[in-house]
Amino acid sequence: MRSKQNRFFKLSVRLILSIFFAVLVSVSAAGQTASIPHSQDCTQQAKNLSAFSPSPVDAAFLNCFAQLPPQERLRWWKSGTNSLNANSGMTDVVMAQGTDAAPLLAEIVRDNMSPYRFYALKLLCDMDKFVPVEQLPFPHNLYTGPVNGMSNSFMVVDGRRIGPEAYATVKWAAAQMGDEDLRFNARKYSGLLDQDFAQLSLADVVVRWREAAIKCRGLEGLGVKDCSIEHHLDGVLIARAPTSLPALSEMLQHDPSGYVREHAIVIVRSIDNKIVRLRGISEGREAIEAVRRAVERGGLRPTYTKKELRKELWENLEAQFLHDYWHIRDKQNAGISLDWYIYAKALHKLHGAETENPPIASAGREDVRPEIRRFITYLTEIDPYFPSWEFVHPGFAWEGLTHPQFRQKIARYYDQWKTFKETRNRVGLP
Repeated sequence: MRSKQNRFFKLSVRLILSIFFAVLVSVSAAGQTASIPHSQDCTQQAKNLSAFSPSPVDAAFLNCFAQLPPQERLRWWKSGTNSLNANSGMTDVVMAQGTDAAPLLAEIVRDNMSPYRFYALKLLCDMDKFVPVEQLPFPHNLYTGPVNGMSNSFMVVDGRRIGPEAYATVKWAAAQMGDEDLRFNARKYSGLLDQDFAQLSLADVVVRWREAAIKCRGLEGLGVKDCSIEHHLDGVLIARAPTSLPALSEMLQHDPSGYVREHAIVIVRSIDNKIVRLRGISEGREAIEAVRRAVERGGLRPTYTKKELRKELWENLEAQFLHDYWHIRDKQNAGISLDWYIYAKALHKLHGAETENPPIASAGREDVRPEIRRFITYLTEIDPYFPSWEFVHPGFAWEGLTHPQFRQKIARYYDQWKTFKETRNRVGLP
């Protein structure tokens, strides 16, 4: 009898312990699950998203969105790909934090019936090229948005973040001869298109650029393939200056297309800002004169069709080419280009140069000192090729921050800044 009681007691204890541990595990799991939001948890925040400017509501939604499982995250992302609410930031969050979704994005790319395949393709490529703010040269308010960091336009997709499976999908898409749209976009987003164009002769670049400019008709940014070709070939023509300047001057003077002539002006202006100061070399001075004649002649398309617009255009171009004043009506940024706005910030942040003014309360942000314009004039006199010191960068100004030689470029400018300041102090100039 006592033996049966002992066995019963032991079984009861085991049962109680089993129930106890089962409940403990259940509670623990519930606690862990509670920290991971479900889609319905993000729904209310999404209803209150602001339409035009970031707000705490946007941040609350994106924080919830970032913690969703990858399948749910992409479901929300799909729902926002065609939304006018650019501040939802879902694409940026997935790019920066959502590498666990890369295999799912790769599946979307391979699905030729999916309306999201091109969005997914671009997102995969940007995800692979993403650089967190910690790896960028200095903290700056240019890294705005829901994530801290930016995509590196100097990088070619190689799978470093998205992994071999998704990388294989990008390579597969870039080689699809039977699907030209998929192939073109894969090469564009991955960086391979720039490599393709870099291998062309200058004569071929000019021919293809001219054809694309006529077909694009000034519709940049609307997803037109010819506009994409034109944009990427812009970079080739800019990077190959001053060799490309005679061809551009010839088109400015003799090309019958107003679209070609107007966009050639844009390229010449970028060359002056990013490669070589035009007034400092003979080919550049000829290009300035070709621009002046093209503006005076008229017939430009699609923007500068009216005489008063062309008059204002030449005033701004002349101010840049001859007087180092990029924006003659912009007093706050000292009239300098965005490139030099960034360089002035970098000189201050990295080397302590006095290139910034104190914060302006009314503007809500810092401004650079007008002295920067005098420094640009000084650099033009000692070496007109100073814009392309260390590396050539024909793209958007902020993209230069991701170049591996950005710090060296700023260090070289700082050496000249010290000489510039010493020279002016010696003769009593401010």
